[in-house]
Amino acid sequence: MKILFEPAAKTPGVYIDEDKHLILIGGRLIPENPQEFFVDFNNLVEKIYLQYGSISLKFDFEYFNTGAARSLYRFFVSLQNKINISIIWVYEEDDEDIFESGKEFENLTGLDFNFESK
Repeated sequence: MKILFEPAAKTPGVYIDEDKHLILIGGRLIPENPQEFFVDFNNLVEKIYLQYGSISLKFDFEYFNTGAARSLYRFFVSLQNKINISIIWVYEEDDEDIFESGKEFENLTGLDFNFESK
């Protein structure tokens, strides 16, 4: 996997597997201004989606704060009218908060999430 955004103390790493059209975002998402992070992330996703016509997005968060949750929700809403998008939500088997957050995003947006425990 190729690194697109280096992980930092308050932002997750973003990686791409171009052969699989897969973008992985993982780590902690607690930036002071999550909108800044999501502008760059959304532009990246849009570019890859337009390039390949399909994309898989894999979210593997250790933790995210309330501001990040709002930005995630807006991001997922922006995907509602796109086709050929796969969303994979990874969670620790004993982390009910991350799992339930994924379920809530799925329910609120109507998108189909694939849940993967690790």
